[in-house]
Amino acid sequence: MTNITLLSDATTGRTSDTCTAQLVSEGNKMTGPRIADAATSSTSGVPEPEDIPGVMMTLMRQLVRTKQQLFQGGHEESLPIQLMFAMRKHGPQRSGELAAILHADPSTVSRQVALLVRTGLARREADPQDGRAIHVVLTAAGVQRLGKLRAAVDGLFETVVKDWTSQERAVFVELLRRYIDNFAARGDDLIATLAEVATAP
Repeated sequence: MTNITLLSDATTGRTSDTCTAQLVSEGNKMTGPRIADAATSSTSGVPEPEDIPGVMMTLMRQLVRTKQQLFQGGHEESLPIQLMFAMRKHGPQRSGELAAILHADPSTVSRQVALLVRTGLARREADPQDGRAIHVVLTAAGVQRLGKLRAAVDGLFETVVKDWTSQERAVFVELLRRYIDNFAARGDDLIATLAEVATAP
């Protein structure tokens, strides 16, 4: 089964599925149609700073559930979506360079590249600067498939925020980007803390 990471690369870039599962299992069991509603736990109706971990756990559970559903349907392999987006964004790259960009295991990326080549969505070509090196690029079919995937993802997220105002969307994007940047800057500390807790007697 080809791995598709939905959250880790968007935050620390290194958080494993196991770490995600641990976070999810320990998370607050809050549910609700909107994140803002899930965050509202104070009597005044205003989200408290302490609500942030619970809200993020809820989001992570939703992402994990979505990932699991991707593999329901009898398919042993699914398209490595993040890898395709990285190839489109960064252009021709070596497999190892793509692994570094995604903070992913090189062997995993190598298998994903092989899948894309086998299905005609990518091709290998010699590096014009170094004939001994091999670059991986999307084919025309790969670019077309990625465009369809992007349209589907954009449409999905649009339905999620369809009742949000432009101001709400702008504020959400700004704060989420700040959260991701700050989270990534402290990723090593988070992983160390989780490892310490997980191995504690």
